[in-house]
Amino acid sequence: MARCPTCRAVPCHAACGTMAYVPSTCPVCLENICRTVILPCGHGICEADLERLGLGLIGSEGPFFAEEQIRVDGAEHGMRSLFDLLVVSVAFLWNLCVVAQGWIREFLTFLPSLREHYQQPATYRLHDNGASTCASNANSTHWFYVRPDRSLAEVCSFSDMQNHWRIINYSPDALQLHGSIQLLCHRDGKDLFWVGSDSKLHELRHRQDSNWRWQHTKHDVPAMLPDSKLVAVRNDNSMKVFWSGSDGQFHELHKGYYNGWRWEVKVHDTPGLHPSHAASTAIVCHNDVFNLFWVGSDSKLHELHQGQHNNWRWQHTTHDVPAMLPDSKLAAGRNDKSMKVFWSGSDGQFHELHMGHYNDWQWQHEVHDAPGLQSGLNRSTAIACHDDVFNLFW
Repeated sequence: MARCPTCRAVPCHAACGTMAYVPSTCPVCLENICRTVILPCGHGICEADLERLGLGLIGSEGPFFAEEQIRVDGAEHGMRSLFDLLVVSVAFLWNLCVVAQGWIREFLTFLPSLREHYQQPATYRLHDNGASTCASNANSTHWFYVRPDRSLAEVCSFSDMQNHWRIINYSPDALQLHGSIQLLCHRDGKDLFWVGSDSKLHELRHRQDSNWRWQHTKHDVPAMLPDSKLVAVRNDNSMKVFWSGSDGQFHELHKGYYNGWRWEVKVHDTPGLHPSHAASTAIVCHNDVFNLFWVGSDSKLHELHQGQHNNWRWQHTTHDVPAMLPDSKLAAGRNDKSMKVFWSGSDGQFHELHMGHYNDWQWQHEVHDAPGLQSGLNRSTAIACHDDVFNLFW
């Protein structure tokens, strides 16, 4: 007599299997199946092995059952069918409860970390110097700021976590946070730079080549002051950090493919940059072209630019623009078709120096009415650029 391959139970009759469309593994051939035949004992088997055991489905007919004819009256057959269906239903519900229990246990384990790390941010207290920086790439957005206790904090969101905001605090030990900070965000990682209280350039990097672990580095660079202002930029081939030095020149810490990604220092002669002049600076990078702008002590707009158009040599240009003050604030942006530099003028308006494909890359000046911008009052400005859209905020 045929028996169940799992529990060795003997069914009452040969036509005892009930078809269920439930994924399982056959205990005989160990194949993963979608159509499972449930025996009266509650165990499952595939159709092929059911026939090999000499069993069949309830209600099946044919020569396979010619050797054994079991005669039951209508009432007895109905009761047995109802009992078989009840056994199958109980077995299915039991398996479903086991799977659901595992899901619930896993969710409850993950829930505390979800509440702790992915809460919605509210209000953040910054240090008196207001040092903060923000950057983003295709997958995430990051904002770093210095807390009142001079510790470093990060507010970030990631596309793979449905863009929920995450708050991370970093220990202030050995960071020596003091002055200007700049964040570079690229698809292969993040690089955070700041001016330390020891007048050194500090770097905190989180990159693929370090197994995504934060690493802190100090760069003993020349002419760095605790109140030096940093500007930094990154593309696929290089990374550059600039600061106005105590010697009245611009200093550059750079690395890239051209030098095996090793840090090197370079000094640029910068007319109009007095050692005691805290000039507003802005930098833009597009493909392999770099443009560095600053406001000179002579109230002129100065530019250093480097690219393939000048054989990768830094060149200096002076723009004699109207309504420029020594303490005017700059904002610059660049895309494939144009480049723009904005500043708040002494006349209470925003001035723009721009060029692009539309004017054969020749600098032109334009004035914009700026409601809420008073003459002689320099406002903080920010610019965002994507494709052919520019947004200026103040």
